Amino acid sequence: MLDRVAGDGPRPVSAIGITVGSVFVDCAASLKRSGLWEPESWGRVEAPAVSEVVRGHLELTAPVQ
Repeated sequence: MLDRVAGDGPRPVSAIGITVGSVFVDCAASLKRSGLWEPESWGRVEAPAVSEVVRGHLELTAPVQ
């Protein structure tokens, strides 16, 4: 399985197999009515600044300038 999902890239360390029991496909109009593509309908998202994400990722201890 891991060799099959590697494709042209490196061989993954792990993979997850999923069996789909049923699928419900709605009409395209319902997606349009959902507001999915209208960011103003999502509400406010609180997220850290990019500098904080990088600092956390690199595990830096110095304050961000």
